[in-house]
Amino acid sequence: MLISNPSFLQQPPPRTVAFAVLSALLWTALPLAASLPAAVIAVFGGLWLLRLALLKAGIGRVPKAALLLLAVVAGLLVWQQLGTVFGREGGVAFLLLLVMLKAFEGNSQRDWQVLLLAMLFLIGSSVLLNQSLFIGVWLLLALAAVSVCFAVLCGLGGREAFKRSVQALLLTLPLTVVLFVAVPRLNEPLWRIPQQTQQAKTGLSDTMEPGSISNLVQSDEWVANITFSDGLKPQRSDLYWRAIIMS
Repeated sequence: MLISNPSFLQQPPPRTVAFAVLSALLWTALPLAASLPAAVIAVFGGLWLLRLALLKAGIGRVPKAALLLLAVVAGLLVWQQLGTVFGREGGVAFLLLLVMLKAFEGNSQRDWQVLLLAMLFLIGSSVLLNQSLFIGVWLLLALAAVSVCFAVLCGLGGREAFKRSVQALLLTLPLTVVLFVAVPRLNEPLWRIPQQTQQAKTGLSDTMEPGSISNLVQSDEWVANITFSDGLKPQRSDLYWRAIIMS
């Protein structure tokens, strides 16, 4: 039975449990290393190692002023690397650093539970950047790790927490199958989330400057319907159309 005693939730967790939560956070963040700038991942790694060292030293909470300063620095770093803290890449990068900073104010069972809840959003955001089967299995293991840690923080033993977590994940399988079959596949980002800045589609444009395009998205939008007055029907190998040339 889970413990919901407020006094229990205000107590600091065992050090081994805190280490387990940090390990689950690292596992959750690793899939983002291939999609986000190296500087963001390096800062995350440095903060993770710093939090681990503070935890070994018995320091549970960092002053709020220091956390606020680190949050501002994290936002500036993301802005410098991606040009925004919104959209897909910018939002996920900023979320990653903020979740890491959340670990620095963990001093009680409740604080570490809130960190685990934030990690669930991090798991969901990873799917926006990579939807391969390997990443899906990786994130499923991350979800299991978060579930086990949450059960332990609620007062269950290690074996019972693992059992409850497996049962909870199995209960979600029927709904997962229904959503997989029922939810339509869209040919555009979910909810039309803004993509990374400095991005263009294939097609025609009046102007272009060096460095204004860093990412090109293939577009299947209808461009033109060409007919020939003399009834010419070119072969498929001859279907080449040079529309515009920019020097």
